[in-house]
This record gives sequence, C-alpha cells and structure tokens, in this order.
Amino acid sequence: MSGALPVEGTIDERFRGMFPYEKFNRMQSIAVPAILRTDGSVVVSAPTASGKTVLAEAAMVKELGRPDRGKVLFIAPLRALTNEKEAGWKQVLSRIDFKVYVVTGERDLYPSEARAADVIITTPEKWDSATRKYMQDRYDFVRDVTLIVVDEVHLLDSDGRGGTLEAVISRMRRIKAQHGGRLRIVALSATMPNIVDVARWIGAPPECVLEFDGSYRPVELETEVLPYRPKPNEFLNKYVRLYRAFDVIKGELAEGHQALIFVSTRQDTHQAAEKLCEIVRKYCTYTLGPSEAIRLQEMKNRVENSRLKGCLPYGIAFHHAGLSAEDKALIEGGFRAGVIRILVSTSTLAWGVNLPARVVVVRDVEMYDPIQGNKDISPIDLLQMLGRAGRPGYDTKGKGYVIVPEERAAEYKALLKDGKAIESMLEHGLAEHLNAEIAVGMVKSVRDAAEWLKTTFYYVRSQSMGQPPDVDALAAEKVRHLVSNGFVREDSGVLSATPLGALTSDFYLKLETALLFKKHAMKGALTTDDVLDVVATASEFSDVVARPGEASSLKAYGPYEPGGMAKVRAILAGLIGRSLPDELKSDAWAIKQNASRLLSAFSRFCEEYSGEALSKKVRMVSLQIDKGIPEEAVELASIEGVGERSLEALMKGGIRSLRDAADRRPEDLMKMGIRGPVAISIVDAARKLPRAEVDFSEVPELVAPGSLSAAVAIRNVGAGGRLAVVIKADDETMVSERLYLGGGSVRSIPFQLDIKSNTTLYVAVDYPDTMLPADEWKKALKVKQAEPEKKADVEEVKELMPGNYLVIAGEAGVEYAGRARDAYEGSVVVLIKPDSSVVVHTDRGVKPRNYMRRAHIIQIKDESGVRIKAESHGEVLSISFKSVEVYQPHFSQKPDTGAAFRLPISEGDRALEKALREARNAMAREMRVPPYTIFPDKTIYDLIAKRPKTKEELPGVYGIGQAKAEKYGDFILKTLNDGGQEAQGG
Repeated sequence: MSGALPVEGTIDERFRGMFPYEKFNRMQSIAVPAILRTDGSVVVSAPTASGKTVLAEAAMVKELGRPDRGKVLFIAPLRALTNEKEAGWKQVLSRIDFKVYVVTGERDLYPSEARAADVIITTPEKWDSATRKYMQDRYDFVRDVTLIVVDEVHLLDSDGRGGTLEAVISRMRRIKAQHGGRLRIVALSATMPNIVDVARWIGAPPECVLEFDGSYRPVELETEVLPYRPKPNEFLNKYVRLYRAFDVIKGELAEGHQALIFVSTRQDTHQAAEKLCEIVRKYCTYTLGPSEAIRLQEMKNRVENSRLKGCLPYGIAFHHAGLSAEDKALIEGGFRAGVIRILVSTSTLAWGVNLPARVVVVRDVEMYDPIQGNKDISPIDLLQMLGRAGRPGYDTKGKGYVIVPEERAAEYKALLKDGKAIESMLEHGLAEHLNAEIAVGMVKSVRDAAEWLKTTFYYVRSQSMGQPPDVDALAAEKVRHLVSNGFVREDSGVLSATPLGALTSDFYLKLETALLFKKHAMKGALTTDDVLDVVATASEFSDVVARPGEASSLKAYGPYEPGGMAKVRAILAGLIGRSLPDELKSDAWAIKQNASRLLSAFSRFCEEYSGEALSKKVRMVSLQIDKGIPEEAVELASIEGVGERSLEALMKGGIRSLRDAADRRPEDLMKMGIRGPVAISIVDAARKLPRAEVDFSEVPELVAPGSLSAAVAIRNVGAGGRLAVVIKADDETMVSERLYLGGGSVRSIPFQLDIKSNTTLYVAVDYPDTMLPADEWKKALKVKQAEPEKKADVEEVKELMPGNYLVIAGEAGVEYAGRARDAYEGSVVVLIKPDSSVVVHTDRGVKPRNYMRRAHIIQIKDESGVRIKAESHGEVLSISFKSVEVYQPHFSQKPDTGAAFRLPISEGDRALEKALREARNAMAREMRVPPYTIFPDKTIYDLIAKRPKTKEELPGVYGIGQAKAEKYGDFILKTLNDGGQEAQGG
C-alpha cells in the first residue's frame, strides 16, 4: 500500500501484539499520527468498516505508555462490544501487567475491580451510574480517568440513550475541571456532516478534527434506495419487500456470491428464511456442489433449532440473539465458509459479528423494540448494516440496498449520500439529568444549572443552528419543576436533593415513575398483583405496544385494555407462573430485564417511605419473576445454588419452605437429589432462622370502654435475628418496632388502645434479614356491656381492718381503673391479705391488673351479693360477685367458725409463700439479677392457688411461659414440694 504507515516504529513495542499486521491502512495512516503525537481531544469521522477501532487502540496504548498514566475508559453501545474485541485486548495487555475490566449488559460494576483496572470497558449507562457516586470513596476511581474513548459517538443522536452519553461526558469534563488533572476525549463516528459541533463540544483543536469520506473504505460500497408502494396490510408488505430483496440478490447468488438480508424481528428471520427456501426451490436460483451439500447436511444434524434444520439444505439460514450459542457458531462458521448463501438476520449481526457479504439488503427500515415499540432504525444502525457489504480481500465492490416506502425514498437517498447530522437528545430528559447533577453535587444553585447547560452538546448544537437557548430561564424553569414536585429542596438559593430526588437519580428513573413509586410505597401494604400493576404502569414501559394476535393471550391474565401496560403485566405474571404464551416470549427477556431494575428501585422506595416489610415484599416478587416460582418457594430459591431442579425435588419431598428443612438433615435432602453442598446450605440456613411466637395472656378478652393499656409478649423460639413487629387494631397502627431478639428470648411490647366497640388486635412479625413471609396473629377484644345499676339495700358497710386472710370465691365481674382500664368476667377467687393487699385469681391465671398493695378496702354485703372495692393511690379495683361459693366474711385473727361458707387459709400456705419468696430471692442473688426477672410476686400467689405438679402445668401459671418452665421448672417444683411437706409436718 503506497504511503502506508508501518506499525513497526510507530507503536510502542510493548503493545505490538494489539496490531497484528505490518502496516496501517490509508485512513489509519493519517489518523494514528494525530493521536500519537498530540495530547488534545480528537474527533474522527470515517466510513463503516474503515478500521476506526485501531484508532481507539492507538489512543489507549499512548496513554498506557505514559509514566504518569491514568485510567483508560472505553465507552460504547453494548451492541458494538464483542467478546472477540474484549478477549484480544485482555490477552495482550495482561501479558504486560495491565488489567482490563469489562462491565456491560447484566454485569454490575464493582468499585474494587474498577479501582484495580487500567482499562475499563463499559456502556454509557453503567458509567453514568458510577459518576453519580464519584464523591464516595469507593468510587474515587472515576477521578483517575485521563482518557475517554467514545466509540460510535453517533449514539448522541439516539433518542433512548443519547442524552445519557451526553450527560456523562459533560459530567466527566466538569469533574476534571473541579478536581484538576488532564482529560483527553477521542470520539469516533461514522460519516457525519456536523463533526465540527462534536469537536467544539469536547474541546478538540482544528488539527485533531479528522474527516474521511467513502473513498477510505477498504472495499468500495455502492448503495441504492429501492422504493415500493405499501399496501394497507403490513404482513403482506413484508413479503412484497422480501420478493424485492430476492430480485436484487439473485444475480449475485447465481455467480456464487453470498447475501445478507436484515429484517426487524426474530420471528421475521424465521418466516423470511422459510419463504426464501420456497422461492429458491421453485426458481432454482443457484446450485450447491456435492461438498457444500455434505457440509450443510452435517450442520443440519448438529443444529438444535428445528426451523434451521428445514432451511439449511437450501443453503439458507437465519441468525438472531435468541439462538443458542452452539447454533449461532455453526451458522457463522457456515457463512464464513461460503456454504450458506443467504443469511437472514436481525441488526445484532451487523454489530456483534464480522460477517461481510457481497450484497446486503435492508428489508425493514422500521424495527420493533419490546420496550420502545415500532420505530425507525437509527442512521448509525442502517450504515452499520450496509457497511457489511463487500468482503476485504475477496471483493472489489460491495452492494447495499435499502427498501423503503416510496414517499420516504428521497429522505433515505439524502441520508446515504450525506449522512445525518448528530442532534442532541438531552432536552427530552433534561429535568431527569438536571436532578442527577443536583443529587451528585455538581449543581448547587440555579446559576450552576445554567453553567452546566453550557457544557452540553445540546447548547453547542443549538448555537450552531442559530437558536441558542436562554440558559438562565431554562435552568430556573427546570429547577422550579423539581422543587415543586419534591425532588429538590432550595434553601437560601442552595439546591440539594431530597430523598426522592436522590433515589430517582440512583435508580435512573423517569420523574413520573419516581412519583408513582412514592405514592404506592406510602400505602404500607401491597399484594403481589399490586406490585405487578405498579411496575407495569411505569413510564419506562409507556412505549410498549401489544401487537396483532397478542390480545387473546393478554386477556388470560386479567381485564384487557389495549396498550402496553396489559402486555407488561401479562408477561410478568406469566414468568411467575411459568405459563408464558409463545407469542409473548420474544419480548419477555427485554421486559424482564427492565422490570428487574424497576423492582429494585421500587423496593428501595418502599424501604424509604413505608418500611422493611413492604420493601421485602417487592424483593420477593422480583425473585418470583426471576426464578419463575410461587411465593411460598421464594425463601428456598433465595439460597445460593437452589435452582429450578432443586426446587422441584424439594417440593416433591415435602419441603415447600425453608422452615420445613429446619428439622431435616443434609442427608435427607441429598436422598431427594439435592447436591451435598447445597443440602448443607439449606439446612444451615433453615436452622439460623428466627421464629416468633406471640403471647396474648396480658391482653384481656373482655374490656371496658376507654383507654386500654396492655402488652403482648414476643418470644423467639428460633435462632437469634432481627424482627419487625407491628401491632394494629383494625386499621390503626399502635406499635411499629424493630428489635433484635436472641434465640429463646422474650420481649414484652406494651401498647395503648382507645376502646369504643368490639375490635380485633393484630400482631405481625416480619423477618427483615430473610425472605420469610411475615407471621400474623390476632385476638378479638369484646367490650363489656354495662349492667343497669341497682340500688343496694345495704345490710352492712364495714371498713375492713388488717387481720387474717379473707377468701371469697365465685362468679364475679372485675374492673380496674387507674393507669389504664381493664376488666374480666368469670370464675374468680379473691384473697385479701393481712397487709390489706388484694389478689384476684381467675381460671386463666392471675388476671387482670388485679394485685393492689396496702389498699383501703370497703366490703359491701347486701341481697344482691358481695362487692369489694379497693383503692390505693388513685387506682380502684371493684369486684362484684354474682354468686358466692366460698365466703369467709370477717377479718379477725381467729376466723368465724359459724360462717355458712368456709375455706380456712392454713399457716402452711403462708409458710409456702415465704418459702417461694426466699428461694426466688436466693437464686436472684446467685444469678446477680433482680428477683422479679425470675418471677414476680403475682406468680407466687398463683403457684399457691394452682399447685402445679409437673413442668407441663407450669406455663398455665401467671408469669411462667415455656422458656421459664424449662429454665426454672425443677427449682419451682422442688420448692413447692419441700414447702408443702414442711407445712404438713408443721
């Protein structure tokens, strides 16, 4: 090649392996010196297939070869990144101790990996996310970037992603301006008429603005626009265009050449390839030699796709991202070998794999996108497809055809002749991007916002068009919008992000979606259907369209309304139930990926505006969609290593939730077909789960109207863990508390409730650190009906003086008023002790607030029964007997032997009380804890009354639950037994 620049002597020898050829081509020979000999930013506009990637590599090796080198950032649309390119750079650079870090698609950016890397390869969206956190220590690597290579800067003109690329490049320039240090930007693009606008934006000097026309292609490209007259039926139009495509390729096929035909969707590739088989069979356009037929038969036997098997014998195949990796590799190999004559593909082939052909036809200029619906293919996509025409080293000329409606023919002819000017798309999402700049801290005032606007390509392009915006007015307008909707707060002219604004920025949300998420997060409770509805309504899905033929499938998932929401909703529900109809599967992957991001955001909104319980609910729905599982299996699926087969095996074995595995051994699970390490993980996780039980014993069933103060006891009978406790009465939340509770521990949680009518008490305990569903309990509270007052004909009113025990047993109503209100009705035993203390025993233990020390006591005995009233320090305890079975009527040191009813209280009971109290106090001293933590005084009286004989009877005693029965049972029973024997002996 005359005048070609040799690689040897031009490129640093350490990086020679990245340039496996002797000389640069004609375009590269001009551009490479400009990149290597200068430090300024560079813009290069060159035809597709002219070798622009080499320019990116030259810029990279120049920076990596500097003693004061920084990090290299390579930004490109995902479709332009290939495994071959990544692998090649990694292989060469790793040999000389440079690390390449690739983060695209579903991969997350890990700050530790980025910090250690010398070259970072990513997409605009991934880097935008990183730069929004650049002030955090973990993301300080953002400030270390000194070279940015923007591959396909034409992406600025993309309505879906152009604004993001523009915002992130502007932000990087401002970061460098604020923190100091150099920054070089190398922007590469296909032919564009306004290359100067891009140069002004990134600050490239005139000598570094390089523009190359079509003559610099290694193979000359002839392009032609083929107009056609559309019919009302689009299905028919596709076949009209397919026959037109066949007309222009059949001559090339007859001469032994190959053709690429680009169509809109995966389904279109199948249908077009099969139709082409019919046409070739009918017209016998070309013949296949014996060796080609044998090779095609071998490929047919190896491919998995049944529709490919039917096409391959004709030398025809299709290619799209939905094929298996093995099938794609076979098809690509067959096309390179020349045995596949016609390949029908989606646009992914134009970007991801280098498969040139003699002739290329773009059958569909309108593409279908699962998220954005039907739209025109971008100019850069069109040029990339046509750029596949002509095989270097084989052809001297390539031919490219575009089939378009006749009314648009002139538009496409101009595009192919002159290219398309790059326009800014920032204006379409200006409020979102400004919110992000405020959240990042780059914009702190309206004035800052105006200055930021001046750094954008939007501003440069507007100036070039002679219509520069009033940046001050525009900035003020957008700031007002953000402030009025709660995304930004303004304090004395200083702007800062609210939690809403910060979340919106962190999760890349549209403002409308953020407001939608906040509204529903504040509801506090959502069902799975509610969560699906919220996500399906997000503005990010507003362009989704239901295609003809999908309506019947969508109706199966609920009320159908035309539009994208019903389709998104149906796909998400179908993924959970593994019941997705075939016609929806082609769109499911893209919708699932976007829904996953939105659900992550919605979960965080729920945490911010509602709490952990609702946040976890949304995370559970996300996992259901991802794994295709019912809610009950979510906790099992959250264990690493538990996949679809493991879940099926576990459920078949009777383990439908993680709790079911707590009493199993790993060996039991292995017998079900679970791998050993996974079985161990499941059992280990199950045994580490907390599990709450609720004790309502301190909550009366019969209550008096008014204020009720009570408590529920939460006992953790599982492993220690965090619990989120909510206590509600009907729709009123009285307690919302988060606590850590160790295994076997109990926590009493008091609450206060205003009682007006019968109500239901609800207690919910959630487990925030797990995927367990919340446990719920409830108890009905009945209001005691007031009885008509009877005027008592008082026979005797007597102030009782200290003396011996007074015992009254029978059916009574008990009411307490003081610090709270409480009531009970039923069988009771009342003890009035010599020190004027009053104790009430019921059939459920010592209830309610019924122990009063040193009370002033009045006894009323009349024809209606016996009533006792005790008062102490503002507390009042009233006991009204309806029937009396046992009555010792007087306080005296010597009981009245003539009483009609008699239940003598022996000295032995008093001795037993003393023994229990002394034994409890002695143990408390030994354990160095207060006596009441072992059991309170009320428990002593209930033990005397009930005289339990076994541990099993102890939980029925006031103040002794299952845990205390296990811990102190032997000690209590021994004291009761020894004290009883002493009493008998006495």
